[in-house]
Amino acid sequence: MWTELEPTSDEGMRSCRVCDKGVYLAEDDEAVAILAALGRCVAYRSPIRPLREDEVDLLGMFVPDFDEDETDTES
Repeated sequence: MWTELEPTSDEGMRSCRVCDKGVYLAEDDEAVAILAALGRCVAYRSPIRPLREDEVDLLGMFVPDFDEDETDTES
């Protein structure tokens, strides 16, 4: 949960105590895509607000979805 992360001076970023990386709050799909492309950890809050303000729908680092052709080493 967002509130369990360590607050920073940046309102849109918190620090993860487990991996010591910044977690950035994204409020829309475009922000998620940009942050993921930058390799950042993301907390996603749906545009349809959750019941509690401190809840997020997704928290973590996105891993690229590789095409099978890109991962095939037997060519």
